[in-house]
This record gives sequence, C-alpha cells and structure tokens, in this order.
Amino acid sequence: MQFAAAQHRLFTGMRLHIGRSDIAHQVAWVPWINSLTLPAPACHQGWSGLGAGGEITPT
Repeated sequence: MQFAAAQHRLFTGMRLHIGRSDIAHQVAWVPWINSLTLPAPACHQGWSGLGAGGEITPT
C-alpha cells in the first residue's frame, strides 16, 4: 500500500519517461492489487516492471 501511495505522489499531475527514452508519456492509472493502482503510459507502450527499479520516472 505504501508503494502505491508513493507512486501516486510522484506521478499525479505529471508525465512519465520509460527508461532512458526522451518521450514524455501521459500517465494512466492501472489496477494492481487490492484495488490499488500504479502509473503506466496512457498510450499502452510496453515496458517491464512496476516502476520500483526506476523503469519509469516522472517528468
């Protein structure tokens, strides 16, 4: 639950980068566990991970 809350604080009102890409994606919130949500690219661009390892970053 703390991880999802931290992700909301980081990504709400922001865009996101995947890896080292220069492209700034709009953020969508996708279902995770226990009705919690995590950020993901709104365009459904594929990527791997939950974001905990820096796979996505807010911008």
